[in-house]
Amino acid sequence: MAVNEWTTDRVKDLWSNEVREYHKANYPEDRRNVFYKRVAETLNLIETEGWRLTPKPNKQNCAFYLLDRSITRTRSPFGILLHSFLPQARPVDRNGERISDRSISSNPPRIFVRGITQEEAEQLECEYGCNFFAVSRVIHYNIPGNVSELLPVLEFAYKKHSGN
Repeated sequence: MAVNEWTTDRVKDLWSNEVREYHKANYPEDRRNVFYKRVAETLNLIETEGWRLTPKPNKQNCAFYLLDRSITRTRSPFGILLHSFLPQARPVDRNGERISDRSISSNPPRIFVRGITQEEAEQLECEYGCNFFAVSRVIHYNIPGNVSELLPVLEFAYKKHSGN
């Protein structure tokens, strides 16, 4: 393990005790564990790639924001959702089919990617096999066995937002 490698315990420290208690009260342990693990994987990937992003956690997600001082607007190319759907939402998949099963197996924490179009997501899917799950204001991806499998999508979003 690298000296500065992100672990789930280190990731949990990103949130205040109050928010961790909120997570504990509102989300099952398996969902919280998968979420924290995915955030750790994403932070390790960000560091490996040398991207200038910083995590900004809140109660519902952990978004990653650009650190470039020359950018006048704060931008977040992507982030991870703790719970993909709000309780009042009527979630549908990308084919318009209603999703009724909200268990962690069918509704795991997902990555959201901002600023790419559905056409770009479809192209990335064709080129790299990075299957997107749904389109709303952002593109949602199921996280495969490891976040690094979505590297082409995350890299595309990062470059698009950072202007590289």
